[in-house]
Amino acid sequence: MRTEGQTVYVLWYGKVLQGNVVKENDMFGMTAVRIPLQGQNPTALFTPGHVYDTPEEAENSKSVPKIAKSVPEIEESVPKVSETSQCEAFKKAHWDTGRNCLRTDSLDEFYSLWKKEHAPLGYTETPTPKPAPVSGTKPCTKATAKKQTETIQLSLFD
Repeated sequence: MRTEGQTVYVLWYGKVLQGNVVKENDMFGMTAVRIPLQGQNPTALFTPGHVYDTPEEAENSKSVPKIAKSVPEIEESVPKVSETSQCEAFKKAHWDTGRNCLRTDSLDEFYSLWKKEHAPLGYTETPTPKPAPVSGTKPCTKATAKKQTETIQLSLFD
């Protein structure tokens, strides 16, 4: 157990730096160490296995040390998608190589399959309200032609 203000040695981009412990078991079990860097004294977080008591220990550490058992393990809360998912298999079966895209006649089916597969990962869809049709009108299906207007040049000197 290290105390606040204790002199320790850390590796910083291959160089051994002498620093002082600010707080041990700070964030996620890491040790906060104040190190001299470019005329400043920033505080950096190091895993307990990367903080050494002597400069020789720091120099001789060629491999990455294992994290101490006091560091809590972070578990993955997101389930992993299988290597060959149903979406990938569907894309392979319905791919248009000439246009380099998914065939347009299978887009709706692919989208519903994608939503089912990615829903456990936290992706949700918020329904967007569709505008209600106005009664007595029919939708515009073709572009209307612009009316030609006659231009008159107004001038004081005709």
